[in-house]
Amino acid sequence: MIEKGDLHFLSEFNEIFPDFISKIKSASSKLNAMDIKFCVLLKMGFTTKEIASVTKSTVRAVQSRKYRIRKRLDVPNDEDLNLFMVTFS
Repeated sequence: MIEKGDLHFLSEFNEIFPDFISKIKSASSKLNAMDIKFCVLLKMGFTTKEIASVTKSTVRAVQSRKYRIRKRLDVPNDEDLNLFMVTFS
């Protein structure tokens, strides 16, 4: 479902985390649609390898995207981005 961008998945995600997408968008106007998708996957607890598999990209590309998300959200280097997303509310 996630790979195809299934709307059912998105509605299920929004039921579980109703304000996440709007809050993450308001946290930084620099985030694009792919950044938001990565944030959703991180919120769900996906690992870098799992995200690479789901998005059909390399682990290195996922690491680069996570780095850009970290910078766009001003997440300190010493804070784990995965943990930041899981606890973001």
